Amino acid sequence: MSAKMSAAERRECYRDLQGLTQYIGRDLRQGITSVHGNAKHISNQCKFIHSQIQNTNTRDAKKWEELADRATIALKEAGDIQNWAEIMEVEISALEETMRLVDGK
Repeated sequence: MSAKMSAAERRECYRDLQGLTQYIGRDLRQGITSVHGNAKHISNQCKFIHSQIQNTNTRDAKKWEELADRATIALKEAGDIQNWAEIMEVEISALEETMRLVDGK
């Protein structure tokens, strides 16, 4: 076998390399197209998930705010009841003292 290639062998080798390059290039283009398509799909899913998280956080925040408002009202009412009970206790004590003085005991 000779170290030098004939012109016909060079042309054939060149054609084979071109065919191989086109085959590899086609596969690469298909792979790149697939990667870009998947990247767009993943990006759209990320945006959707982000919006769902925002909606969930807003919804949960509103629920917690409503719960806190109800708890605040309940505590205020309990404080009002306690205040009323203390006032009643003072007034009943005053009435008892008045009754004791009236009865002379």
